[in-house]
Amino acid sequence: MNMSVAALCLAIAAGLLGASGANARSLDEVLTQDEGLSQVSNGLYAHKTANSESYVAVNKAGQQALLDKLRDIKARLGNSEKASLRVIDSAIAELSVVEPKNSVTGDCNGAGGTGQPQLYATATSSGGQTASGYAVMTSDFSPYTNTTNRASASTERGDGTTTSSQSSTNYAFTAASASASAPNPNNACTASASASVTCPGHSSASISAFAFSQKSIPHGSCIL
Repeated sequence: MNMSVAALCLAIAAGLLGASGANARSLDEVLTQDEGLSQVSNGLYAHKTANSESYVAVNKAGQQALLDKLRDIKARLGNSEKASLRVIDSAIAELSVVEPKNSVTGDCNGAGGTGQPQLYATATSSGGQTASGYAVMTSDFSPYTNTTNRASASTERGDGTTTSSQSSTNYAFTAASASASAPNPNNACTASASASVTCPGHSSASISAFAFSQKSIPHGSCIL
């Protein structure tokens, strides 16, 4: 992730907390006011342009809605963007995980904790050329919670070639960040990123983000 994007994500994550717990900003405020997303359904925030779309799902209903969005993207691509389809299929698989009954041994409330950690994830993508993901638990008013923070990003050609990629996994207050940029913009086709935070004892993420963009060219194909 380039320094400007990383600095922005750190600033936004810090903004969730404010000067103290009493001044903490809500995730809704950060997503809508700082990142320019709109809440499009229960638990799902989105920003769309003609050639790019970014989503953040903050609860189970939002993740189901995000799963539907990813399936729509996959259907639109058909079989034309093989590398992108691999990325999208991976995100679909992660969102499709079902929590086994009676398997949860921990939660983001922490053992005996009274504060709820703020979970933050974001993903951006632009022009089919760049993408970035960022995920972290940000809380100074709750016990340490060993969340698993994941982020990945990649750029792809339409013929199935991944041209750049990065992934990261960290825990708790250490953010996971990843970025990718097409080494040859003339050969760029699509760019994708995902990010998530999973609470201890859980099989599925508590917050998920995904972004996708496609290069806009006259004849509708990115294969060069």
